[in-house]
Amino acid sequence: MTSLPERFPYIRRAVAPGDAGLSPYLPIDLLLGPRRISESALVDSGAAVNVLPFDVGLRLGAVWDEQTTRCN
Repeated sequence: MTSLPERFPYIRRAVAPGDAGLSPYLPIDLLLGPRRISESALVDSGAAVNVLPFDVGLRLGAVWDEQTTRCN
């Protein structure tokens, strides 16, 4: 079975002078326990690590001091 490629819109974001103004984003739902929030995530298909913004984690109810996964 062959799947078709996904396409995501390029959305203009607030940028500093000299930055690229358009970036591909996709809609995602994030879940932590009973909490669910909808966000837009930057498509970075070459990334080895993805980062959750601090404020998004707070809205999910994450307690950062209790997280055990480390990034080195």
